[in-house]
Amino acid sequence: MPDIISCVAQAGYLGASIPQKYGGRGYDSYQLCALHEVMAGVHGSLENLITVTGMVSTLLQRVGSAAQKAHYLPKLATGELIGAIALTEPNIGSDLVNVETELQQDGDGWRLNGKKKWITLGQIADFFIVLIHCGNQLATVLIDRNTDGFTITPLNDMLGLRGNMLAELHFNDCRLKEDALLGPLTPGVPLAVNFALNEGRFTTACGSLGLCRAAVDVAARYIRQRKQFKRRLFSHGIVQHLFATMLTQTRSAQLMCFSAAEYRETLHPAMINQILMAKYVASKAAVDVAGKAVQLLGANGCHADYAVERYYRDAKIMEIIEGTSQIHEIQIAMNYMMGSEA
Repeated sequence: MPDIISCVAQAGYLGASIPQKYGGRGYDSYQLCALHEVMAGVHGSLENLITVTGMVSTLLQRVGSAAQKAHYLPKLATGELIGAIALTEPNIGSDLVNVETELQQDGDGWRLNGKKKWITLGQIADFFIVLIHCGNQLATVLIDRNTDGFTITPLNDMLGLRGNMLAELHFNDCRLKEDALLGPLTPGVPLAVNFALNEGRFTTACGSLGLCRAAVDVAARYIRQRKQFKRRLFSHGIVQHLFATMLTQTRSAQLMCFSAAEYRETLHPAMINQILMAKYVASKAAVDVAGKAVQLLGANGCHADYAVERYYRDAKIMEIIEGTSQIHEIQIAMNYMMGSEA
């Protein structure tokens, strides 16, 4: 995986969301959408690597000090450093306001205790941005991989996105310097975390679109060539029905992602809800489209010789990361009722 990361970094893709003044590409929303769409079709874990790097860089741009930005952002863009963002815990998934990982004042610095789980790139990341509570408030802290008291346990054998190198993080009286605190302590989830999540939801939506397209491409080639009952599969009405549904769902996902890109680029007041809806529609479409592709390929679709089985597994993860579909339903409805409709 490090060799692949190096190739992606050399192509400039790790710096897609990083401004040019820090050595990144500074892609606009449309370029970012296209990148994630293509990369997900190549390999979902590579797309997710770029997503996480974008989330980390987004958070650093929002609340990092000038020195932290100058140190971390150029190295993220080149792949010299790999960053990860640690929000979820063994007992906390979507309910981020109640995270249990605790930060306490300790002289002229801080002391960190707790656990984080399901952290993408956790096995290889050089540094982590960690959501914590301090008293009755929340914030994020930056911690280096080699900090005393910090241990990392790999989490393998996942359903999909198997190259994500997930890990569980254990903080046991980790001593941090005063400047490890990123941004102010706040009564709720820090605004910078929400910006990072919006970044992740947007690119995950576009990655889900990429899975749809890739599944359609494989299925199209297969049903053109495969014969059953002395006829090509594509000539059977039931196959045409399944394939037409796949095409329609993919087009719907595409339009939602393009709309989210437009809202994001223009900073439209309803940007957040549009991104949520794009992620909701595209990730659910990816599960269904990839599932139909497996169905069209039959037993072949269940074997690693055909990529659709990987698309299907990866798509299910897309429907969970950066917020489950059910959480998005609540958020979309609440945003609408509060006047932030699309």
